[in-house]
Amino acid sequence: MQQTGFAHDDRIGLDRSQAEPAGSQTFRLYEDLSDSRVSAILRLKAVGLAQDESIWIDLNGKEVERHYIETRRVGGQSKTIGKKLPEYVQHTVRLDWQPATIVKGKNELRVRLNTGLSTEGTITIDDLEVYVYVRP
Repeated sequence: MQQTGFAHDDRIGLDRSQAEPAGSQTFRLYEDLSDSRVSAILRLKAVGLAQDESIWIDLNGKEVERHYIETRRVGGQSKTIGKKLPEYVQHTVRLDWQPATIVKGKNELRVRLNTGLSTEGTITIDDLEVYVYVRP
């Protein structure tokens, strides 16, 4: 397994006070996902996401269908795993959801907030990572 695509200190802030909270991040992928031996996932952590909120994820201008996104709420992260984080919602996106969408080279991740009752504060999209798997 190799990690590629994002620098570890890049974050996206989603400000609830905005009319349509959204943000984006460019990443590069050097593997060819059209090769049947190669697969990849995108993993991100949404810190501060309330129970009644969710995020939409777009890749290169196309919204990722919900059944290609696995989510789980995690009670936090200690420094022994990476950086210390409070409770977050981890999103894992299968990048094979629409083969022509992810390209070899420059790609854009866009995240939009589906707001709940809260209208204050910021959600931070953190630890953006791409994991690439190559089968023999």
